[in-house]
Amino acid sequence: MGFKPTHGRIPMHPPSVLGTLAHAGPMARSVADVAALTDLLAARDHRDPSWTPTIGEPADPVRIAFSPALGRVDVQPEIASLVADTVAALAEAGLPVEEADPDFPDPARAFDVLWSVGVAHIVRRYGGTEPLDPGLQRLIERGARHSTADYLDAQSELAALGVAMGEFHTRFDVLITPAVPIKPFAAGYDVPPGSGLTDWPQWTPFTYPFNMSRQPALSVPVGLTSRGLPAGVQIAGARHADSTVLAVGALIEKLRPALSYPQEDA
Repeated sequence: MGFKPTHGRIPMHPPSVLGTLAHAGPMARSVADVAALTDLLAARDHRDPSWTPTIGEPADPVRIAFSPALGRVDVQPEIASLVADTVAALAEAGLPVEEADPDFPDPARAFDVLWSVGVAHIVRRYGGTEPLDPGLQRLIERGARHSTADYLDAQSELAALGVAMGEFHTRFDVLITPAVPIKPFAAGYDVPPGSGLTDWPQWTPFTYPFNMSRQPALSVPVGLTSRGLPAGVQIAGARHADSTVLAVGALIEKLRPALSYPQEDA
């Protein structure tokens, strides 16, 4: 599972040209390991002025919003069923759960501007004449076409999304969605073969908005598809509520113990 802490929780040096889209965070086999790694990585570093200390403790009781599709995403039925079963298990465990959408407009274009401009700058800075991956080349070309006005408009949309999610989290402590809406596909492809999609953000509509809003978010495996491949939920929380997000993830891990990754022998 992977954890994206609140932006600035883990200091970064050198700073990323992707700005607030870039979050440092750990991947591990359990929520406990993720939490331990976060604590280790989050020590103060004067070279990152955006660093912030841990603030607050897990909310009690945790108010959970469940958005099965963010109001607009087409989720494959097998994934939707596994996620819904997990949310039902949380409700049965006594946590207050309400189906609710944050109701923000899709920030796909703003994300593409910020992402493509940043990546184009990175590649240009390194120079070189080696041939590039075709998908990367297309991304660089898009980034080069965006204007300063495009970039500033995207930054304004990023800020508005943060405000909208801040208001949402005055009513709910965490938001649970599918981690991705589709089943895993073959390695070596940016998009599922034959899907008609062109870029990876098209199949990750639940994740990139919360990079833009700078919130903490945790992905937890919750089941296997009919082909034995993992599916997961995403738990997003208010900025600086990292401990609450991890606490909900740990509960899901406890409620679905057969789905935890096996631990290696010491």
